Formats: sequence, structure tokens, C-alpha cells
Amino acid sequence: MSQPNENFKKVDVIATSRELAEIMKQDASAKERELLQAGDELLAFYEDPNFRISFQNLKKLKAEAIEMAIQDISSGVMTLRSSTIGVSFRGTTLMPYITPHGSNPSGTVVFSIGWKNIKAFRNWRNDESAEDDISQDQINLAIYRLTALLSEVI
Repeated sequence: MSQPNENFKKVDVIATSRELAEIMKQDASAKERELLQAGDELLAFYEDPNFRISFQNLKKLKAEAIEMAIQDISSGVMTLRSSTIGVSFRGTTLMPYITPHGSNPSGTVVFSIGWKNIKAFRNWRNDESAEDDISQDQINLAIYRLTALLSEVI
């Protein structure tokens, strides 16, 4: 039986992402355009333009949704493969949600994050097996893109 590597430290991906987001917030030139574009190829975002960031606690809830997505992606994209994470307006209140694909959250969707399954789609178009393995590079790019988005709401 193998022993865990004692030199391996588990990284708090949320704390690390917040640190980088603070740097990006202070210096917009710290955001690398190519990495952001590559992240956009993996993630789908929706924002309702009728809801301003100052509306109720939208800023805080968006940050929580982004951090939830970062955590999920760092753990292998378990939730976002089959669901959308976001914020909806129900009645008079903004609420976070996780909704399976094909379902609608209750209320009006104000903000959402989804995973684009590009590899599976390309395989389907090429009549190949529908594997949707996600590489470490894709995970890193998606987390980077979400961190840049986090820098806009913290």
C-alpha cells in the first residue's frame, strides 16, 4: 500500500482564487486575455442586465456562486457537468440555486454559470465516442476565468 506524499500540501483553492482576484481587481492588466478567452470556451455565463450589482445582495451571492463553481471545478467538475449554478430572483428575494440541465430554477435567473461540454460535442460531431474527460489544463483555465469574474464582484 502506498503512503501519501508528505510533501504534498492540499491547496485551499478558494483562498488562492480570492488572493488572485484581489490582485486582478487592483491591476486589470494582471488579467491575461488569452487565458480568459480559453476559459470562455469552457464556461457559459448569463447575466440579466435588468439587475444591477447594487441590487439587494447580488454582489455577495454572485461571489458565492462563483466560488461554488471554482470549488466544483477543482474537484473534477462533478456538479457543473449536469447542472447550472447561479442566482435567481424569487418573489422579492435573490436566492442561490443549483439546477440540473433541462430544468429551470424557480424565479427569474439573474446570473448563471454552466460548463460547456465542448469535447463531448466535438466527439459527437465526428461520430466518435462521447468521452468528456476534462484535462488539468481545462480545469486551470476555467478556474482562472472564474477568478477574473470574482475580481469584478469582490
